[in-house]
Amino acid sequence: MSLQLPDGRKVRLGARTFGRGAEGLVHELAGTEDLCAKIYLDPAPDLHQRLVALMRTEPATWPGDHAEHLHVAWPRQALLDEGGRTIGFLMPRVAGRSLTRLFDPYVRAEAIDEPTWRVLVAVGARVARLLARLHQAGIVVGDVSPANIMVSPTGHVTLIDCDTVQFTDPATGIAHSCAKVTPEYAPPALACTGPASLTPADDAFGLGILICQLLMEGDHPFEGVPADPAEADALAQDNIRLRNNRILYPQRFVPLPGAIPPTVLPPQVMVLAQACFGEGHFRPEARPLPRSSARRPKRGRATRARSGSIWRRPAGGRFRSRRNWH
Repeated sequence: MSLQLPDGRKVRLGARTFGRGAEGLVHELAGTEDLCAKIYLDPAPDLHQRLVALMRTEPATWPGDHAEHLHVAWPRQALLDEGGRTIGFLMPRVAGRSLTRLFDPYVRAEAIDEPTWRVLVAVGARVARLLARLHQAGIVVGDVSPANIMVSPTGHVTLIDCDTVQFTDPATGIAHSCAKVTPEYAPPALACTGPASLTPADDAFGLGILICQLLMEGDHPFEGVPADPAEADALAQDNIRLRNNRILYPQRFVPLPGAIPPTVLPPQVMVLAQACFGEGHFRPEARPLPRSSARRPKRGRATRARSGSIWRRPAGGRFRSRRNWH
């Protein structure tokens, strides 16, 4: 495949691919480890317009927490085929592991340097801070999913798959909608209907699920075996629609041996989760929103939550607001 930048410079793909999704593939680039390329399987007619607008937004200029970190893997340049059609883009190549790798205690020990409760709480707080900063910049992620968040060995987070967000072109004022959502992390209004006009409260619902899952060793709060034998097993998105969750209604699910109970959540995180999945289930304005002023959790004493896990309860390492994830 012959690829080029808008200025005519040639781009050569490497042999490796880093991921394949419904939209396309992510390839390495020959001659550099700093960038990679996303190539769409079926590029939308307005892809070039969307990418150019996205590269004009504020996050395109954001640095990271340190020299080797970025908060977002934002599109850098459009990629054109030999006919001049935009079929992809260049973006930073992010080192680290998917946030999903932190759900399993054994895999977590290989993904981050300090696989403790304290660091898991810090990772959750960093995700909340990142979402809050994006919201302040007028960006709604929409597809809040652990698969779209990379975590470095030191526990710093980076949002990937940034081309799907909802945003407004700062130059033209044209609004660009969210391209997709992951139903298992979408609020009930979106889990069945898909993306529409989103608000930060929609991201807050997915954030609530993600933080509970992170602190409960991968157990999704809306997944489980129904306690009523007459009920058929349901997918997470079905339970979201039916409001079946372990936080408010644990009696609706069969207790699983070795599973992390919701009571392991720090009390103030539990308050936020109850607000998000309770009153906030059908009333988005009642959901706790992420804040950018998160504080790092303090160190606590190490305890065991389950055989084989390395778990640390924070002495003061809890989200500090009763109304905001942070």
